[in-house]
Amino acid sequence: MSSEVPGLRWRVGRLAGLLLLAGCGGAPPIADASRHGHLTDRLMADGLWLSLALGVVASLWLLAAAFGWLPHQARVASADTRRSRWAVGVLALVAFLIVDGHLFLGDLRVRQALARAREDQQHPPIRVQVNAQRWSFLFRHPGIDGRFNTADDVVTVNALRVPVGRRLELQLGASDVVHGLRIPALRIQTDAIPGRITRLSALPEQEGSWELHCSQHCGVAHYRMRGTLEVVPAERYEAWLRAESERAMHREDPDDPHRNWGWTWRP
Repeated sequence: MSSEVPGLRWRVGRLAGLLLLAGCGGAPPIADASRHGHLTDRLMADGLWLSLALGVVASLWLLAAAFGWLPHQARVASADTRRSRWAVGVLALVAFLIVDGHLFLGDLRVRQALARAREDQQHPPIRVQVNAQRWSFLFRHPGIDGRFNTADDVVTVNALRVPVGRRLELQLGASDVVHGLRIPALRIQTDAIPGRITRLSALPEQEGSWELHCSQHCGVAHYRMRGTLEVVPAERYEAWLRAESERAMHREDPDDPHRNWGWTWRP
Protein backbone atom coordinates (compact mmCIF):
# COMPACT_ATOMS: atom_id res chain seq x y z
CA MET A 1 0.00 0.00 0.00
CA SER A 2 1.38 3.41 -0.95
CA SER A 3 2.02 5.87 1.86
CA GLU A 4 2.63 8.85 -0.40
CA VAL A 5 1.24 12.09 1.02
CA PRO A 6 -0.92 14.11 -1.43
CA GLY A 7 0.79 17.17 -2.84
CA LEU A 8 -0.06 20.79 -2.10
CA ARG A 9 -1.75 21.30 -5.47
CA TRP A 10 -4.06 18.36 -4.88
CA ARG A 11 -5.05 19.60 -1.42
CA VAL A 12 -5.70 23.15 -2.65
CA GLY A 13 -7.84 21.82 -5.50
CA ARG A 14 -9.85 19.66 -3.12
CA LEU A 15 -10.43 22.60 -0.76
CA ALA A 16 -11.55 24.81 -3.65
CA GLY A 17 -13.97 22.10 -4.80
CA LEU A 18 -15.48 21.77 -1.34
CA LEU A 19 -15.93 25.54 -1.05
CA LEU A 20 -17.59 25.64 -4.47
CA LEU A 21 -19.99 22.87 -3.52
CA ALA A 22 -20.82 24.57 -0.23
CA GLY A 23 -21.54 27.85 -2.01
CA CYS A 24 -23.74 26.25 -4.67
CA GLY A 25 -25.68 24.16 -2.16
CA GLY A 26 -26.67 26.99 0.19
CA ALA A 27 -30.21 27.61 1.36
CA PRO A 28 -32.46 29.64 -0.98
CA PRO A 29 -33.01 33.28 0.00
CA ILE A 30 -35.93 34.03 2.30
CA ALA A 31 -38.71 36.09 0.76
CA ASP A 32 -38.94 39.71 1.88
CA ALA A 33 -42.60 40.58 2.51
CA SER A 34 -42.08 43.81 4.48
CA ARG A 35 -41.44 47.41 3.54
CA HIS A 36 -38.23 47.69 5.54
CA GLY A 37 -36.89 44.17 5.09
CA HIS A 38 -34.40 45.21 2.42
CA LEU A 39 -32.78 47.59 4.91
CA THR A 40 -32.19 44.71 7.30
CA ASP A 41 -30.76 42.61 4.48
CA ARG A 42 -28.48 45.46 3.46
CA LEU A 43 -27.31 45.92 7.05
CA MET A 44 -26.41 42.23 7.30
CA ALA A 45 -24.62 42.35 3.95
CA ASP A 46 -22.73 45.50 4.98
CA GLY A 47 -21.55 43.80 8.16
CA LEU A 48 -20.38 40.80 6.17
CA TRP A 49 -18.47 42.91 3.65
CA LEU A 50 -16.98 45.03 6.44
CA SER A 51 -15.67 41.93 8.20
CA LEU A 52 -14.36 40.55 4.90
CA ALA A 53 -12.62 43.80 3.97
CA LEU A 54 -10.92 44.11 7.36
CA GLY A 55 -9.92 40.44 7.21
CA VAL A 56 -8.33 40.93 3.78
CA VAL A 57 -6.43 44.00 4.97
CA ALA A 58 -5.19 42.19 8.08
CA SER A 59 -4.17 39.11 6.07
CA LEU A 60 -2.28 41.15 3.46
CA TRP A 61 -0.53 43.06 6.22
CA LEU A 62 0.60 39.85 7.90
CA LEU A 63 1.76 38.32 4.62
CA ALA A 64 3.63 41.46 3.61
CA ALA A 65 5.24 41.79 7.02
CA ALA A 66 6.27 38.13 7.06
CA PHE A 67 7.51 37.72 3.47
CA GLY A 68 7.63 41.00 1.61
CA TRP A 69 9.20 43.74 3.66
CA LEU A 70 11.79 42.06 5.84
CA PRO A 71 15.30 42.74 4.50
CA HIS A 72 17.06 39.60 3.28
CA GLN A 73 20.28 40.45 5.02
CA ALA A 74 18.76 40.70 8.50
CA ARG A 75 16.30 38.48 10.34
CA VAL A 76 15.10 41.30 12.64
CA ALA A 77 14.18 44.63 11.07
CA SER A 78 14.03 47.93 12.91
CA ALA A 79 10.52 48.96 13.83
CA ASP A 80 11.33 52.67 13.69
CA THR A 81 12.10 53.40 10.06
CA ARG A 82 10.57 55.71 7.51
CA ARG A 83 9.23 52.72 5.60
CA SER A 84 7.59 51.18 8.68
CA ARG A 85 6.02 54.50 9.68
CA TRP A 86 4.54 54.90 6.20
CA ALA A 87 3.26 51.32 6.29
CA VAL A 88 1.55 51.80 9.66
CA GLY A 89 0.07 55.10 8.51
CA VAL A 90 -1.34 53.58 5.31
CA LEU A 91 -2.78 50.63 7.25
CA ALA A 92 -4.46 52.96 9.76
CA LEU A 93 -5.88 55.11 6.94
CA VAL A 94 -7.29 52.09 5.10
CA ALA A 95 -8.87 50.73 8.29
CA PHE A 96 -10.29 54.19 9.06
CA LEU A 97 -11.85 54.55 5.60
CA ILE A 98 -13.37 51.07 5.72
CA VAL A 99 -14.84 51.36 9.22
CA ASP A 100 -15.94 54.99 9.16
CA GLY A 101 -17.16 54.75 5.58
CA HIS A 102 -19.31 51.82 6.61
CA LEU A 103 -20.63 53.74 9.63
CA PHE A 104 -21.41 56.78 7.44
CA LEU A 105 -23.40 54.72 4.95
CA GLY A 106 -25.14 52.93 7.81
CA ASP A 107 -26.14 56.28 9.33
CA LEU A 108 -27.69 57.38 6.04
CA ARG A 109 -29.71 54.17 5.87
CA VAL A 110 -30.85 54.51 9.47
CA ARG A 111 -32.08 58.03 8.70
CA GLN A 112 -33.92 56.67 5.67
CA ALA A 113 -35.56 53.94 7.77
CA LEU A 114 -36.62 56.44 10.45
CA ALA A 115 -38.14 58.74 7.83
CA ARG A 116 -40.18 55.85 6.41
CA ALA A 117 -41.22 54.80 9.92
CA ARG A 118 -42.56 58.30 10.60
CA GLU A 119 -44.59 58.11 7.39
CA ASP A 120 -45.99 54.72 8.42
CA GLN A 121 -47.15 56.06 11.79
CA GLN A 122 -49.65 58.33 10.06
CA HIS A 123 -51.93 55.32 9.51
CA PRO A 124 -53.61 53.38 12.37
CA PRO A 125 -51.75 50.13 13.07
CA ILE A 126 -52.99 46.58 13.47
CA ARG A 127 -52.30 45.61 17.06
CA VAL A 128 -51.89 42.01 18.19
CA GLN A 129 -50.94 40.52 21.56
CA VAL A 130 -48.80 37.38 21.62
CA ASN A 131 -48.57 34.86 24.45
CA ALA A 132 -45.75 32.34 24.03
CA GLN A 133 -46.03 29.10 25.96
CA ARG A 134 -44.75 25.55 25.70
CA TRP A 135 -45.07 24.86 22.82
CA SER A 136 -47.28 27.22 20.88
CA PHE A 137 -48.00 30.86 20.12
CA LEU A 138 -51.36 32.41 21.03
CA PHE A 139 -52.31 35.54 19.07
CA ARG A 140 -55.00 37.91 20.34
CA HIS A 141 -56.74 40.42 18.06
CA PRO A 142 -59.12 43.04 19.53
CA GLY A 143 -62.67 42.34 18.45
CA ILE A 144 -65.39 44.64 17.18
CA ASP A 145 -65.07 46.93 20.20
CA GLY A 146 -61.40 47.58 19.42
CA ARG A 147 -60.30 46.82 23.01
CA PHE A 148 -58.14 43.99 24.30
CA ASN A 149 -59.04 41.47 26.97
CA THR A 150 -62.78 41.59 26.33
CA ALA A 151 -65.28 38.90 25.38
CA ASP A 152 -65.12 39.54 21.63
CA ASP A 153 -61.34 39.15 21.30
CA VAL A 154 -60.22 36.79 18.52
CA VAL A 155 -57.61 34.29 19.74
CA THR A 156 -55.77 32.00 17.32
CA VAL A 157 -53.16 29.31 17.93
CA ASN A 158 -49.98 29.28 15.84
CA ALA A 159 -51.68 31.36 13.15
CA LEU A 160 -51.18 35.11 12.71
CA ARG A 161 -53.42 36.76 10.12
CA VAL A 162 -52.84 40.41 9.18
CA PRO A 163 -53.91 42.73 6.34
CA VAL A 164 -51.47 43.77 3.64
CA GLY A 165 -50.26 47.37 3.62
CA ARG A 166 -51.04 48.07 7.30
CA ARG A 167 -48.42 48.57 9.99
CA LEU A 168 -48.33 45.66 12.42
CA GLU A 169 -47.57 46.17 16.12
CA LEU A 170 -46.99 43.16 18.36
CA GLN A 171 -46.74 43.04 22.14
CA LEU A 172 -45.32 39.79 23.48
CA GLY A 173 -45.42 38.01 26.82
CA ALA A 174 -44.62 34.48 28.00
CA SER A 175 -46.41 32.28 30.53
CA ASP A 176 -43.62 29.85 31.45
CA VAL A 177 -40.05 30.27 30.14
CA VAL A 178 -38.23 32.56 27.73
CA HIS A 179 -39.34 32.06 24.14
CA GLY A 180 -38.53 33.94 20.96
CA LEU A 181 -40.77 34.96 18.07
CA ARG A 182 -39.04 35.09 14.70
CA ILE A 183 -40.83 35.92 11.45
CA PRO A 184 -38.16 35.73 8.72
CA ALA A 185 -40.39 37.09 5.94
CA LEU A 186 -40.88 40.33 7.93
CA ARG A 187 -37.25 40.41 9.14
CA ILE A 188 -38.32 40.75 12.79
CA GLN A 189 -37.40 38.80 15.91
CA THR A 190 -37.45 39.33 19.66
CA ASP A 191 -37.74 37.39 22.92
CA ALA A 192 -40.93 36.78 24.88
CA ILE A 193 -40.00 36.98 28.57
CA PRO A 194 -42.17 36.02 31.56
CA GLY A 195 -43.19 39.08 33.55
CA ARG A 196 -42.29 41.53 30.79
CA ILE A 197 -43.84 42.94 27.62
CA THR A 198 -41.61 43.17 24.54
CA ARG A 199 -42.51 44.71 21.21
CA LEU A 200 -42.14 44.17 17.48
CA SER A 201 -43.24 46.24 14.50
CA ALA A 202 -43.34 45.66 10.74
CA LEU A 203 -45.28 46.63 7.65
CA PRO A 204 -46.17 43.65 5.42
CA GLU A 205 -46.46 44.60 1.76
CA GLN A 206 -46.82 41.24 0.05
CA GLU A 207 -49.71 38.79 0.28
CA GLY A 208 -48.94 35.16 1.05
CA SER A 209 -48.17 32.66 3.81
CA TRP A 210 -44.84 32.29 5.59
CA GLU A 211 -43.50 30.42 8.57
CA LEU A 212 -42.93 31.84 12.03
CA HIS A 213 -41.14 29.97 14.80
CA CYS A 214 -39.59 30.13 18.24
CA SER A 215 -35.98 31.34 18.19
CA GLN A 216 -35.05 30.38 21.77
CA HIS A 217 -34.50 26.81 22.94
CA CYS A 218 -37.43 26.44 25.33
CA GLY A 219 -37.54 22.70 26.02
CA VAL A 220 -37.68 19.24 24.51
CA ALA A 221 -40.45 20.16 22.04
CA HIS A 222 -38.91 23.45 20.93
CA TYR A 223 -38.77 22.18 17.35
CA ARG A 224 -42.58 21.95 17.30
CA MET A 225 -43.12 25.59 18.28
CA ARG A 226 -43.89 27.07 14.90
CA GLY A 227 -46.82 28.60 13.08
CA THR A 228 -47.92 30.55 10.03
CA LEU A 229 -48.08 34.22 9.12
CA GLU A 230 -50.82 34.92 6.59
CA VAL A 231 -50.96 38.31 4.88
CA VAL A 232 -54.36 38.85 3.21
CA PRO A 233 -56.22 41.73 1.53
CA ALA A 234 -57.68 44.29 3.92
CA GLU A 235 -61.30 43.46 3.02
CA ARG A 236 -60.75 39.77 3.67
CA TYR A 237 -59.09 40.51 7.00
CA GLU A 238 -61.94 42.78 8.15
CA ALA A 239 -64.58 40.19 7.20
CA TRP A 240 -62.65 37.42 9.00
CA LEU A 241 -62.16 39.54 12.13
CA ARG A 242 -65.85 40.52 12.26
CA ALA A 243 -67.06 36.94 11.87
CA GLU A 244 -64.59 35.51 14.41
CA SER A 245 -65.38 38.28 16.90
CA GLU A 246 -69.09 37.41 16.78
CA ARG A 247 -68.31 33.72 17.30
CA ALA A 248 -66.06 34.56 20.24
CA MET A 249 -68.87 36.32 22.12
CA HIS A 250 -71.06 33.18 21.85
CA ARG A 251 -68.40 30.75 23.06
CA GLU A 252 -66.84 32.74 25.88
CA ASP A 253 -65.52 30.52 28.66
CA PRO A 254 -64.13 32.30 31.74
CA ASP A 255 -62.21 29.15 32.73
CA ASP A 256 -60.43 28.69 29.40
CA PRO A 257 -56.71 29.46 30.00
CA HIS A 258 -56.09 29.73 26.26
CA ARG A 259 -58.37 32.77 26.05
CA ASN A 260 -58.06 34.55 29.40
CA TRP A 261 -54.47 35.75 29.35
CA GLY A 262 -54.73 39.17 27.69
CA TRP A 263 -53.75 42.55 29.08
CA THR A 264 -54.58 46.19 28.49
CA TRP A 265 -52.58 47.47 25.53
CA ARG A 266 -49.48 49.28 26.75
CA PRO A 267 -48.40 52.39 24.85
